[in-house]
Amino acid sequence: MTDELLRAHRELDLVAPTEVVAWAVSELAQGRTEPTLVDLAATWETSAESVDGLLDVHLVSQGLRPPTTTEAGRLVALFLAGKIVEGDLAPYDGARAIWSQIALAVPEAEPELRGFIGLASEWEDDEQHRPEYEADILVEARRYIREGDSTAPPEPLEFGETS
Repeated sequence: MTDELLRAHRELDLVAPTEVVAWAVSELAQGRTEPTLVDLAATWETSAESVDGLLDVHLVSQGLRPPTTTEAGRLVALFLAGKIVEGDLAPYDGARAIWSQIALAVPEAEPELRGFIGLASEWEDDEQHRPEYEADILVEARRYIREGDSTAPPEPLEFGETS
């Protein structure tokens, strides 16, 4: 998981602050050496405010800005859509996660996620046609990824800019 995607998951409260600290420890064990990552891995204060602040400092040190809630929703939706397309997540499970974890939490993102919401709802209501709905969810995931360029992740910071 990229640093920015992890922050998107935190923005939506999909991972616990303690998991972020464990991620930082793991990243250091894999050879990363950024001082801000060391600070994150070494923190004893694991409140959401503290960990999110350290993660934001880390992102800025990488030339990125923390995503807004809407951007975080799009990043996580793109991630889940990718997992559907790659076969790492069953189509219904992915569509249901997009519906419950993103569309309900980020009302601004809901209009672009209606395809997933509708197909997941139909899948739940119509056992006889579930294979067709799963195929349609896969098509929707591919479409969402293809159109994802128009909802790209946050731009890197310009030289001298702070978040």
